Amino acid sequence: MDDVFDDHPDIRRELAESIDRETDRLTRLVRNFLDMSRIQAGVFRPHLDPVSIADVVDDVLDRMKPIGAGRAIRRDIPNDSPPHST
Repeated sequence: MDDVFDDHPDIRRELAESIDRETDRLTRLVRNFLDMSRIQAGVFRPHLDPVSIADVVDDVLDRMKPIGAGRAIRRDIPNDSPPHST
């Protein structure tokens, strides 16, 4: 049986990269859920690190590209925005 994407290596690579990104995201979600249960049980104390809100927004926009295809999205975050704790 021939692979549907044999003639489309760019599509194959893009799909593989998407799978890799979503696997990383799922891993972070599972880790966060485990950490939340440990926090609720009192066996884990969170360490808060500052994070750039621009980085968070950029990450969300990157993941939303398939949904927003063809739509203009403007990201307007002041350069002097302070980092926020997560």
